Amino acid sequence: MKPNILLVVFDTARVDAFEPYGAPAGRSPVIADLARRGSAAPYTMSTAGWTVPAHVSMFSGVMPRSVGLGQAHEGGRQCRPVMEDLNEQGRILPEVLRRNGYETQGISANLWIDAHTGFDIGFDSFQRLDTRRIKADFWEGRRSYVRWMVEALRARLDDGAMAAERVMEDWIGRRSEKPFFWFINLLECHSPYMPPRPYNSMGPLARMRAAHDVRTYQGLEPTFKACLKHSVIDPDILARLRTLYTDSILQVDAWMGRILDMLERNRLLDDTLVIATSDHGENLGEGRLLGHAFSIDQRLVHVPLVTAGPGAFDRPGMTSLRDMPRLVADAAGITGTAWHDQDLTTDVALAEWENMLEPGDPRGPELLENWDLPEDALRRLTVPMTAAIDGRYKLLLDGDREALYDLSVDPLEAAPIADPAARGIPAEVVERLRAAVRSTHVGHASMPEPAAETSDEEAELERQMRVLGYM
Repeated sequence: MKPNILLVVFDTARVDAFEPYGAPAGRSPVIADLARRGSAAPYTMSTAGWTVPAHVSMFSGVMPRSVGLGQAHEGGRQCRPVMEDLNEQGRILPEVLRRNGYETQGISANLWIDAHTGFDIGFDSFQRLDTRRIKADFWEGRRSYVRWMVEALRARLDDGAMAAERVMEDWIGRRSEKPFFWFINLLECHSPYMPPRPYNSMGPLARMRAAHDVRTYQGLEPTFKACLKHSVIDPDILARLRTLYTDSILQVDAWMGRILDMLERNRLLDDTLVIATSDHGENLGEGRLLGHAFSIDQRLVHVPLVTAGPGAFDRPGMTSLRDMPRLVADAAGITGTAWHDQDLTTDVALAEWENMLEPGDPRGPELLENWDLPEDALRRLTVPMTAAIDGRYKLLLDGDREALYDLSVDPLEAAPIADPAARGIPAEVVERLRAAVRSTHVGHASMPEPAAETSDEEAELERQMRVLGYM
């Protein structure tokens, strides 16, 4: 009998925020118990440091650069034609499962993971949830600022978790006799971090201070400025950010517990493969970085992967999110897919960051002037990065600059190794990483023209992306 499959993506969740990966006891008890009943893959790497390319890999098994989706411009409207093409190649996981007898349902709180970007392909139904971020408009004027501060004071609303729970209850009530594939993307761990009570551990005044921090440090412009300038962030502000982020992890962990209980009550849990992962992590001041931009450091690309139930993944070595379709297909007993030519025994995973601007783009010098950025910020805007990781060593190709790190002694990637041989690192280790990183660094697919949209649709999409800090 084919197992049910529940794939939960805790958007922006760092691996070290969870107990199976070193977080203190009590920070994520449900995920810890899930790992004890199944498996926590120790080395799972995202293919990118942000949502769209990571999900492209998770849904199709390809590296994002190979299909031109390392970045998503024009509100991501060029994504859908790429996803449609991948579907024609038999590479979209929900469609493959549907063709093999699965009922497929999806929910997303992230507007990047939606019909306009093609992530609804293969689902019998797909729903994007409104979040308080979209409703708050906390970047726009004094009135919206006041609303946001009141929301922080009350601390009652979440960013889709309760709504997702209600939708899943409805799925259970309406499900057929087919096995199901359910996909959920939750945005609770994404900035701005403002979990509701009882998960929010701050008092009213601290919550309002943190809400004010949001306008200063967690929009697109302040995040980009901080990363491009390598700004020193006030330690009190960082402490608030880190506290609320930790609280948000506890919130999604508790949500996961309620979902597992729901499945258990309806006698579905024993027949369900539960997969809990993330698309990428988050920087909380490490390396003077905030959010998830201009980097593919380990805080962004090392992600959790916890599975339990029939077909739970046994992955003691290196895993990539691009392995997800093949691993799910194997658990479902589906063979002969486009992913079955993939080598799952490789000990090297790849991650990519695509340059946001092409060299010579006039917007680059304009940003330097308008944001008062240092000259080297232009390079960060216009140079791609690629990393190859084998668990201990990481080779980063930053444009034409190469840097090797020993993650076992330098987890923050602060001190590149100048002479690997002098450190006793075998030449074949370096060459294997170098070959992997160069295979994906050179060249990328051209992006298709975005699909046409009405001006009203485009305006609303751009408004929501500004609210979420994406534009």
